[in-house]
Amino acid sequence: MTNDQPDWLDEAIRKANYFASQLTQTEHFEAYEHEDLSQDFAVKCLTAMSRYDPEKQAVSTFLGKVLRNHMMNMLKQRQKGFTLESLDDLDLHFEAEIVQSILARSEIPSEVVDETRIPALAKPT
Repeated sequence: MTNDQPDWLDEAIRKANYFASQLTQTEHFEAYEHEDLSQDFAVKCLTAMSRYDPEKQAVSTFLGKVLRNHMMNMLKQRQKGFTLESLDDLDLHFEAEIVQSILARSEIPSEVVDETRIPALAKPT
């Protein structure tokens, strides 16, 4: 971990991958969905951290509760016939350093990342 990223980021990525693996082992999700699910869980971690209070619980416990609830909601939606929202439809804005750190840890080749579609990475025109 470098000094320019939050100390909770490694834990968030680890938990995102774990919960994605758990979902792909159910009858409602396929193995090929793992990367999309991991990204969805990572986004959930990023948005939830604004509510984190270190005096109440450890970051690992907090993220586990957030992602467990999200996983249960995803299972309920899938059982009803809903699918994951496209990340393109989400209006989320994160600091460029966090987005770059997540992309660097992902298995997505850098040449396929369209920076113009990621607000935090888009270059001003």
